[in-house]
Amino acid sequence: MNVVVIGCGYWGKNHVRVFNQTGRLTGVCDINLPKLGLGVKEYSDYNDVIMDAVVDAVVVATPPLTHYQIVMDALQAGKHVLVEKPLTTSSLKAAEMIEQARKQKRVLMVGHVLHYHPAIVELKRWVAAGNLGRMQYAYSQRLNFGRIRQEEDVFWSFAPHDIYLLLSLIGESPLLVEGGGYSYINQSINDVAMLRMGFSSGISAHIFVSWLHPFKEQRTVLVGSDGMAVFDDSREADDKVRVYHHKLWRESGLVNTEKAPYSTLRYVDIEPLRAQADHFIHCVEDGIECQTPGEEGYKILRILERANG
Repeated sequence: MNVVVIGCGYWGKNHVRVFNQTGRLTGVCDINLPKLGLGVKEYSDYNDVIMDAVVDAVVVATPPLTHYQIVMDALQAGKHVLVEKPLTTSSLKAAEMIEQARKQKRVLMVGHVLHYHPAIVELKRWVAAGNLGRMQYAYSQRLNFGRIRQEEDVFWSFAPHDIYLLLSLIGESPLLVEGGGYSYINQSINDVAMLRMGFSSGISAHIFVSWLHPFKEQRTVLVGSDGMAVFDDSREADDKVRVYHHKLWRESGLVNTEKAPYSTLRYVDIEPLRAQADHFIHCVEDGIECQTPGEEGYKILRILERANG
């Protein structure tokens, strides 16, 4: 399997690194190609990539506005595709991409890297085992100072991670979606945004994203009838998931609480992006079912569109 990474900028260079580690990287493509010194083929035009018969698959890490055309061209040329989130800029375009992948019998995978994070995998196991009891509410925050985008707002840039994470943990699609944002630097490009979701089971969830925040924070909190859990990606690898079993009971008409010390979920620490790359390779080479197919990207886009409504 020969892979070319299209887009070698801020995030694309990480795809270059992990696919080079797998031994599958055969080329890189960028209009302004940095000096990588990897000894692989270099392209300045993605059309040359998709016309190259040696290339089996591409990784698309370009700005979201370009995803649709590049992915469609690649699929039509018979290439397998791993594309960064968001899948594209509209659910209608996403549906076309999914249909094209089906017709060509090619893998179309979305880069929802949190799905492959070992801490999240272990947290899902913990929740599935019933340790949380009945989930009541959840929230996720993704905050930082910069990097300010010009081509997409903070909602489309940051929130897909958290939407996907909450939906996978809750296991439902929301009935209610409400969202709003605020522009402070560039007109019509939100720098701060919030999203609220309501589910038929009674669970509520909200997401807060901003690139105008004094410090970095990537935190998800789950609250259930029997337990609570916190995923904090800013902590060290052995302390990213903390679980709590605080007690709450009624007595003489009063609600009493008792705090309990937290414990930490253990897991084998592997780089999520490398785990995602390995899974993409297995999907293509071994024909296994993709865990984050184009359909997952479509679901996220529908929620983003409803929030922007």
